[in-house]
Amino acid sequence: MNVARRVGLHALIGWLLLGLLSSNLENDPLDRLLEPWTGRPFAAMGLRQYWAMFAPNPVHNERFVTWVNIGPTGERTVVAQTEEPPFPVGSRAWMGLGYTRASKWDKQVGQKSERYGEPTANAYCRLGGLHGSMELTVASYTTPTPTQRLAGTPVKRVETVAGTWPCP
Repeated sequence: MNVARRVGLHALIGWLLLGLLSSNLENDPLDRLLEPWTGRPFAAMGLRQYWAMFAPNPVHNERFVTWVNIGPTGERTVVAQTEEPPFPVGSRAWMGLGYTRASKWDKQVGQKSERYGEPTANAYCRLGGLHGSMELTVASYTTPTPTQRLAGTPVKRVETVAGTWPCP
């Protein structure tokens, strides 16, 4: 193996290890430094690890979406909704039964509504034969760090209207 090829291979291995390190240090100063060089390319290739979900300081964010059809006369009808827990989030463990691929898609739409909102609203309108407009509301929960939780910091729930799109 020639020297240039060996150096290139070692450089590639070093870049891959830095990418794994960047995945493990989410929201860390070193991660912000490595993000343009390893984080974005790893995310584009589908290799981003998101190890920050594990201890000692796991990140936990949850989104629930509601699609409402606003009819031509102003009546509001819920078309689709991802189910929120029946008690305050974070007060105890909860697993939503009846998980569907559609609810996973709706959460993705809630996260990137500027990209997926309009086509999804159009799909709901056409599949349901709806008129008027579709409104997307996103309820976001951010869980504090374990240290903050022990200090009594509550889970924050923020509800926002992500967008309204006319039915074609």
